[in-house]
Amino acid sequence: MSDEKREVKISNDFYTMLKAEFFDSEYIIEPEYYNCRIDKGGQRFYVRYFPDGSYIKAPSFSEVMNKVLGVNYYLAQWLSSLSKEQAEFESINSANYGTYLHILFGEIIRKRSVVLHEEWFQNDIEEFCTRMGYDYSELSRWYKQKKRKVCDDVIGFICWLKEYDVKPIAMEYPLMHPAGLWAGTCDLICKLTIKDKEIIAMVDFKSSLKVFFESHEIQLYAYSQLWNLEFPDFQIERVFNYGCNEFKRKILKKYLTGGKSGNFKPYRFQDQTDSPNIYKWDQYIVIYHGQKENLEFSTTFEYDMLGMVDRDSDLSDILLEYDVIEGLIDKIKTDKISENKEVQEIVENLEGELKNEK
Repeated sequence: MSDEKREVKISNDFYTMLKAEFFDSEYIIEPEYYNCRIDKGGQRFYVRYFPDGSYIKAPSFSEVMNKVLGVNYYLAQWLSSLSKEQAEFESINSANYGTYLHILFGEIIRKRSVVLHEEWFQNDIEEFCTRMGYDYSELSRWYKQKKRKVCDDVIGFICWLKEYDVKPIAMEYPLMHPAGLWAGTCDLICKLTIKDKEIIAMVDFKSSLKVFFESHEIQLYAYSQLWNLEFPDFQIERVFNYGCNEFKRKILKKYLTGGKSGNFKPYRFQDQTDSPNIYKWDQYIVIYHGQKENLEFSTTFEYDMLGMVDRDSDLSDILLEYDVIEGLIDKIKTDKISENKEVQEIVENLEGELKNEK
């Protein structure tokens, strides 16, 4: 697969279809179907396309959590203490910086060289903002206010890569439940070494300097379930959160040269595999999909065969809809969309392009 993003302009709206950033096809056999994440106007959906032209839609992990629990209590409390302008400034730019670090970390894993100098990183961030359509002046202002140092975030990440001998298998890989119950994009599937033992792990990156939240633990559990369903012969053994860390350069020097630095690490790395909160996810899924007491995750599905349209057609109907309350009792049944010729064309055209990329 290509590492590029697919952007399709339809009716003055941009749908960004994200593919896996990296996938070691020599190590794992990629499925015949194709998972992708579609971002549009702040909304996020997942679609799985099959070789026969059929497809299913799934809600994102974030959508499920937001519908069931609402906004994180501590985050909401903090944002409520700010003015509307301040809250938007914080939310937008912290998210943009997190996106930048995610991309940068992925490039470093694939052996991109960087210069440990703030001016170099500022130029890199400005180029990133230009590509993504972000406001560099606002992100730069946020960055200065927070007194963040990309140099420190990067050196911490490199220390983690070296200490655990991280070997990437997949990065930014879209995952989806076979019955369309939920979906998400995992940051990293890799081999890493702990106490001289190499294991298969899932790692989710967090750019914030704050503690990991309960939702982060549940997210890893939910994503690992999806991976294990998709790759039953390549099961996840442990799941972790990786986070940036604040530190003084003096302590870092001791750490790097083998001096006394106590329990200091220039990064945060937490095993969430046995979190006491992961059992909640199954309950959240039941609540989201209609509170059915005897809900079973069926793996059977019926699909309609679809026809053709062109790229200039409106994509508003591309995402398959189903009645989650009634449809999850025995199996999920899809709405009839075979008569929608615009959707038929889009699916067939996209299916042909995806086949060419295999």
